[in-house]
Amino acid sequence: MDGTRQCQVYQLPDIQEILKIQRSAAYSFIKSAYEAEEPFRVIKIGSAYRIPRIEFDSWVNGMETQTKPAVYDVKQLQDILGIGRTAAYKLAAKAYEAQSPFRVLQIGSLYRIPQGGFDRWLSGKN
Repeated sequence: MDGTRQCQVYQLPDIQEILKIQRSAAYSFIKSAYEAEEPFRVIKIGSAYRIPRIEFDSWVNGMETQTKPAVYDVKQLQDILGIGRTAAYKLAAKAYEAQSPFRVLQIGSLYRIPQGGFDRWLSGKN
């Protein structure tokens, strides 16, 4: 045993990177999850927040896998689908409301789309 361990929690910079959002938006999102005690558990240690990886990954991926999640933002949807900005936002908003044909997360006014579900929808495997 070499004594190294993988960290089992995400911190603010991790959430910021995973969801591709500004630091202030990530902080507000984590704080509101802590206060609401959902959609995943948040642990507060002193003034720092920690999110168990397995719970956050399950939430982002919609229970698909336990790997580090990857998300698209609306600009990436726009590029992938070859559509305009307004159409991309309308698609994201509609999918968010229905959680179909792919899962969409909303953080404040930002939309994030887990890549797994979107890629399956795009390839017709959904």
